[in-house]
Amino acid sequence: MIKNLVMLLLFLGFVSCEEKSKENQTTATNSTESTSRYPTVLQNIFNSHGGLNTWNSMNTVKFSIDKSDITETHTTDLKSRKAIVESSEYSLGFDGENTWIKDDNDNFNGNASFYYNLMFYFYAMPFVISDPGVFYTERKDTTLEFETYGTLHIGFSRSVGTSPQDEYIIYYNKKTFEMAWLGYTVTYFDRKRSTEWHFIKYENWQTTNGLKLPKTLVWYETKNNKPQKPKNKVEFFDVSITSETANPSLFHPVKGSVFVQ
Repeated sequence: MIKNLVMLLLFLGFVSCEEKSKENQTTATNSTESTSRYPTVLQNIFNSHGGLNTWNSMNTVKFSIDKSDITETHTTDLKSRKAIVESSEYSLGFDGENTWIKDDNDNFNGNASFYYNLMFYFYAMPFVISDPGVFYTERKDTTLEFETYGTLHIGFSRSVGTSPQDEYIIYYNKKTFEMAWLGYTVTYFDRKRSTEWHFIKYENWQTTNGLKLPKTLVWYETKNNKPQKPKNKVEFFDVSITSETANPSLFHPVKGSVFVQ
């Protein structure tokens, strides 16, 4: 009886260890699979900015920017990509299905469906390009403003987002792997691939909750698809990046708002 009990316990212990071993192997495999689709250079860029695991542990990002004579506050749910942009003149957002805007005096100058996540997307570089459906190609080094940078081209699968024809290029410091510039095209309005490139210099950085994200972005005038001189600067302040999930009601259309295409 006792001998049988001992044998049973040994068997259960072996099974438990075997299952634990399988769990560890599965976890390791999943971890490898989760990063294997990123080229080494992109993994290095992620690490230079705090690490993809740190980014993925966050749920909400919030920041403010000054625009003309008003301040906009942008809040985004990082998992659902619901978003809201609030100001004293207007509010607009995305509730997960529809874009809405409240702008009683027609103060917002732009397209709400295009704008609600625009600044977030530039701000969340380089981590935002870890999304599914993105593919990467290393290009030859590029010289911008007399500095030579490594170059990573980003494209999208046809099923991704509302502008899958958009393209991005990250220009990075080849020693530190820190982002330096972003090149991008805009295809939202005519849905056609564009050959006109725009450029943003990632001039200053600030670290919040372990993540190095922009403090200052500078848009440049271009000539022959190369940046020429600064034309507009945006400062990010009152930044919050947290693992806490925002209340879903935050992104609901506010009273008096209308849905837009």
